[in-house]
Amino acid sequence: MERPSPHSHAVPRNPRPEYFIAILQSDVRNWGWLGGSGGRLRVWVPDLAIDQDFGHVLHRPFHSRRRSKIFLIFVIARRTGTVYKLPGTNNASFVGSDIDMPFKRRLPSCLVAISIIMIAAAGAACAQEPFRLTPAARFLLGMEWSYLWLSGEMLVPAGGRPGSGSRVDVPAELGVDQGEATSITFDASILDNHLLNFDYLMFAPTGIKRAPRTFRFHNKTYLSGTSLETRLDFNWFRLSYGYKLWDLTPWWIVPRVGVHHIRYSATLNGETDEDGIVSNTRSLDGTYPVVGLETRYSSPYGVDFGLELEGIHLITAGFLSMARLRLNWEIYPDIVITLNGSSRVVQYIEDNQRLNNELFYVLSGWSAGISFAF
Repeated sequence: MERPSPHSHAVPRNPRPEYFIAILQSDVRNWGWLGGSGGRLRVWVPDLAIDQDFGHVLHRPFHSRRRSKIFLIFVIARRTGTVYKLPGTNNASFVGSDIDMPFKRRLPSCLVAISIIMIAAAGAACAQEPFRLTPAARFLLGMEWSYLWLSGEMLVPAGGRPGSGSRVDVPAELGVDQGEATSITFDASILDNHLLNFDYLMFAPTGIKRAPRTFRFHNKTYLSGTSLETRLDFNWFRLSYGYKLWDLTPWWIVPRVGVHHIRYSATLNGETDEDGIVSNTRSLDGTYPVVGLETRYSSPYGVDFGLELEGIHLITAGFLSMARLRLNWEIYPDIVITLNGSSRVVQYIEDNQRLNNELFYVLSGWSAGISFAF
């Protein structure tokens, strides 16, 4: 492409070199980058490259997935009295007049520093290649912090003997109804169509309350008015595989299959009618194969919205369901911020003894996290 003639927008030439400031304003897809060598400064923005020494405006292709808002870039250049109007803008570069030499020497470095600070403060993404272990796959490893509200009940006998356990409303009678949780997440996209998800939720709420009635837990009797300290411990593993069956850009529809495994334990510390003050713990395990569906919408600015539904009913052994609304925001190449709202429902029933262990819980809340791609 031909360079614009310096005489097309020329003003009377000044034999002395001067500095000027060009202000570029644009609403484009990405931020450019600043660089220079050998005393030359070049400022790159999408589709525009400005050469500091000569001020030529070149049209260059620039590809990126990101978008940016309107921004300003201050460009320093040395001129010999010629002014160019930059295509695609309403801003013209202009020639400085009488500037004393010490100030003129400092002016370029000062304004370049201002430019870099402005770009960094605005969260501009440099033209950086994402890091990948293999070009055929993208992996995300991260952590999430949650706050969950809990409701439900449990029946925990000892050895299946009738009379060795009572059904207990956990929030109302034991005072356990909310707490913080932590999750480890791993996501993989292989050959663009195969999606693998793993997360491990660790949730251990506690509560202290006086028992409103007499009940039995794991063959121990807790009298009405007894002060009890209760701790529940959920270790919830989830593994899911999905195939991008419909890619109706920007929408995705992904059927899923997977499995959930829950390691649950309940501990009651307090005075019992039989043995005085004891710590009484019971652990249960449940595994649930699930089927599900995920819908995802990819919006501009690196933001994705997703809705996931999974569940199964095992007839005599209980059921499990999960609904999650996700927001993923790739704020920088290989750095993803997540915000989720979720609800998990589980009913677990043993069917191998006269009085079975049972539990029913609903865990609902919000979570936020960060993931790193590789």
